[in-house]
Amino acid sequence: MNPREQALMNDTLAGLQKRGDVFTRNMLNAKIQVSTLQQAVKDADALIAKNTQRNKKKAIGLLNLHTQTSNEAYQRADGLDPTKLADINQKKLVGNLEARLNKALIRHSETVNENNAIKAKVNKSRRKRQNDDFNNMSLVKKLNIVQDKLDNVMTIAAEVSDGKKLSEEEKSKAK
Repeated sequence: MNPREQALMNDTLAGLQKRGDVFTRNMLNAKIQVSTLQQAVKDADALIAKNTQRNKKKAIGLLNLHTQTSNEAYQRADGLDPTKLADINQKKLVGNLEARLNKALIRHSETVNENNAIKAKVNKSRRKRQNDDFNNMSLVKKLNIVQDKLDNVMTIAAEVSDGKKLSEEEKSKAK
């Protein structure tokens, strides 16, 4: 692997790590938002229950204020049940908050999945780089061995060539 490819791979790894960090931060922010929303739902439920009881008492008190019958009203106001209306409104609010929570949980899951995919890419790139480095070292060692053998062959060839020239010179002098 040449230095340019290594630099490109390092840049890619750095980019993936930055994206992983961004998604991790987003995931943590989403967790904080989910816990905040869950606490807000609990607080809203408590406040709604408190207001429902207070409104119910006021409505029954108003009904009984001007009654001329011997039986006091406990739950109805001319066919209107304030507790039932409060329950319906509370169920609507809870349904809305649950839908928002589900959307937040879906975004959280998507962020976690993207984060895991990026981590897998980073790990794959790291393994590839480590394998490439190992292969490069192995090839460099083999190349050095081949070059040493080639140097030995060239040395022997030079000696043989020198010996051949000497023997030709001796033959020409002997003639």
